[in-house]
Amino acid sequence: MKKYLLFIVCIFTLTSCEKNVIYSCNPEVNEWVQDNVQLIKKMDRTSWKKVTDIEKRAAIYVAFSPQQRKQFWIEKINEMLKMPFLPEELTHIKRLFYIIEEYPYMFENEMIETEEQKEERELVIQDWIQTGISSFGWSESFVADMVASGEELQLEGGTLKKTGTGPGSVDDNPERGTCNCDKDQFFPWCKFCENGTCNKQPTGCGFFLAYKCDGLCDGL
Repeated sequence: MKKYLLFIVCIFTLTSCEKNVIYSCNPEVNEWVQDNVQLIKKMDRTSWKKVTDIEKRAAIYVAFSPQQRKQFWIEKINEMLKMPFLPEELTHIKRLFYIIEEYPYMFENEMIETEEQKEERELVIQDWIQTGISSFGWSESFVADMVASGEELQLEGGTLKKTGTGPGSVDDNPERGTCNCDKDQFFPWCKFCENGTCNKQPTGCGFFLAYKCDGLCDGL
């Protein structure tokens, strides 16, 4: 659980981490990113995975440019396409490329779109999620592993672990006080996103980590 919520770090925040453009609420991690930002701007997903510190990886993703974030997810999708999915599942996973190309502004720090564009995008995303659950028997948490986490999918004895762990329950470190869901959105791995005492961020939650973080999943 921690690996997902650590992605939800403080960037351009309006709460306790405000006043400076920062990448992490952890001062040491934030300073490390600031000292290495030029190197980070040259990183790809392969080099990101070589960073062993989870908090640093989270902050690195936040420091990525929109184009880096887009490429990050393209590379993760390509990783999934090499895994032991059924042919029809692979076809469905390839639909993620369409979402990326059709809505590239998802990877900006703030989505700027018309209401019509927003409605269309949300319908496409929810259709992708629900098809995976209803047609292929993917668990809600497994879908979250696929599209709401930068981590690799897990194999058990050469077989995909399709139950998943998911980001939608209790934070392993609730005292961190970081919001972990978007109150205006519904994703099946988080049934209720409620008000709570937490640090809000304009991005870092949900599908492709592209949504704002302003609540706590299930009120926790």
